[in-house]
Amino acid sequence: ETEHDHDRYLKIQTGSNAERKIFITDINYYKYNNEYYFPKELNLEAYEMPNRYKVYSPNVNNLLFLKRLTKEGAKIQLFQLFKSRINSTDATDQYDYYISFNNENRFLTWSIRGSKFFPNFEEKMSKIVSDCPSLVEKINQKMNGYSVKQISIDGKKYKVIRKIVDEYNSCK
Repeated sequence: ETEHDHDRYLKIQTGSNAERKIFITDINYYKYNNEYYFPKELNLEAYEMPNRYKVYSPNVNNLLFLKRLTKEGAKIQLFQLFKSRINSTDATDQYDYYISFNNENRFLTWSIRGSKFFPNFEEKMSKIVSDCPSLVEKINQKMNGYSVKQISIDGKKYKVIRKIVDEYNSCK
């Protein structure tokens, strides 16, 4: 069990009820089943998640560990937050996706549904990947698989942004 404190450390309770403090700045990531999880700050105000009251602090960004989906060292990192199937009408797992940039604070992350990308997805994304002209052209021409609307379902947003992130990270 973990608890995020405003003093920027985790309190970890061991099986013997002993408590240990680990400063957030000392944690780069943790690995579980060959998957890497990184600490990222999120505002959970609008999220519906089970047991939210255990991780949610109102009016502050909350620190959660998100699964990295891109390779180590990628210029743009894509992360996944598992939400659960509790509110799903089709009983499938639900996820949210976030982007981080190597030139920003390592805890900073941007929701793929947020104002960093929408409205005006093509304009905003083109600026983000501006050092890859071939990708900018595909985005600006709204080629199939490189364009998405704000009202699109999250699955479509993820597929388009994943495609762009992967192509950008391999752009020479």
